[in-house]
Amino acid sequence: QQNNWWGGITTNMLNFNFDLGKSSITGLAGVEFNGGSNDYLWVEGKGLPEGFDVPSVASSEIKIGGTSTLEYFNSLISQVNYNYDKRYFLTASFRADQTSNFPPENNTAYFPSVAASWLVSNEGFFKDNVSFMDMLKLRASYGITGDPDIGASRYMGLFSLSSQYNNNSAAIPYQLANNNLTWERTNEINIGVDMSFFKRISFSADFYNNVTKDLIVLVAQPLSQGFEHRWENAGQVTNKGIELNLNAIAVKTHAIEWNIGINFAKNSNILSGIENPFYNTVNGVSQIYRNDASIYTFILPKWLGVDSETGAPLWEKINDDGSREPTSKYKDATPQEVGKALPDFVGGATTSVSWKGL
Repeated sequence: QQNNWWGGITTNMLNFNFDLGKSSITGLAGVEFNGGSNDYLWVEGKGLPEGFDVPSVASSEIKIGGTSTLEYFNSLISQVNYNYDKRYFLTASFRADQTSNFPPENNTAYFPSVAASWLVSNEGFFKDNVSFMDMLKLRASYGITGDPDIGASRYMGLFSLSSQYNNNSAAIPYQLANNNLTWERTNEINIGVDMSFFKRISFSADFYNNVTKDLIVLVAQPLSQGFEHRWENAGQVTNKGIELNLNAIAVKTHAIEWNIGINFAKNSNILSGIENPFYNTVNGVSQIYRNDASIYTFILPKWLGVDSETGAPLWEKINDDGSREPTSKYKDATPQEVGKALPDFVGGATTSVSWKGL
């Protein structure tokens, strides 16, 4: 195998900071260029004599292949932060990104965002009237992000030159072009609160609603086109959820400190805007994209366990009349929605103990 890669990244940033008494303004502006090329060549041969690794001495079945890609990702980045009296905070950002992963007419996208927070605990009325709470902060944000991460050349009509005809190289179409392919865009809304009590307990909660439009997926094509799939923008997915974090110092003496933490997150993930349901295969496993379903919903024969008499595996078969019966033949089982990859909720707990700094 031989793999030749060259590339480079350059980042140029300008930072600024203005102190205006009770107010302050900080920010940055910059540009980044990231690009590279990769050429990969492989040769395989069987029957190599012991001690040799050159393919020309192989006795049979010599194969050769390779790939060549050229990619770039360029960005314009900016952000401004405003702080008034360490009570009111405002952040605005804007970035423009350009990538070779999309056709020239769609390769540039713009992503703004804004966030605000209020540190209530720094207000005079709070300090004078609330003694059990050390800190209270309210937060809200809105922004748009983009995802171009599909790899190079997905929008192009590509040919494979891996066969021959009449002693010449033959080009065979193997990817259908889509000059309308564009970025996935996610509109994100987040509302949060941070609190701490008695200098021992801290708590944070976040509520979010994210809508991702123009999902980039492999969509099944009419077989009359000669292709099974094509990369397309199809439908949208809505993520709604809540995240909670609680941390506490359970024991604190001059020698011992014991910390505990608990976190919990629940998310719903629903597809919409899909004209016709379609399937996507990942690592040999089919997933269905349809309205009102969760993303990453599996389409598989339903497992029913093992036959207690014969030990044969069992799957579920759905007959034409709607009745269901077990079958030990996998090919006769009926593919159906059997679950999703995303959990209903996640959570965890942490703990740590220190003794005299150890």
